Amino acid sequence: MKGQQDLFREQNLEQVRAIKVRLSPLIQLEAECCECNQRDAISVPTDEFYRFKDGELVQNVWPKMSAAHREIILGAINRVYVCDRCWSMFDERG
Repeated sequence: MKGQQDLFREQNLEQVRAIKVRLSPLIQLEAECCECNQRDAISVPTDEFYRFKDGELVQNVWPKMSAAHREIILGAINRVYVCDRCWSMFDERG
């Protein structure tokens, strides 16, 4: 059962998120390839980013986005990313 302090924290967190969405409509995410150190970046709407951070699947938040772009988002969050060029080298190696 949630205590009063937990509910207060959740309400404050939601207020902060709402303020962030109003202040910056886009958030830039950057991922660095763990093979070649290439940096790739993508900007996404802040409200969509928080939907993803709150647990919605990346493919459900951005269904029309390419898989490569969704990988940048995942790599920026998880800190594990392989760029397209390095992925193609893995495919060639078998």
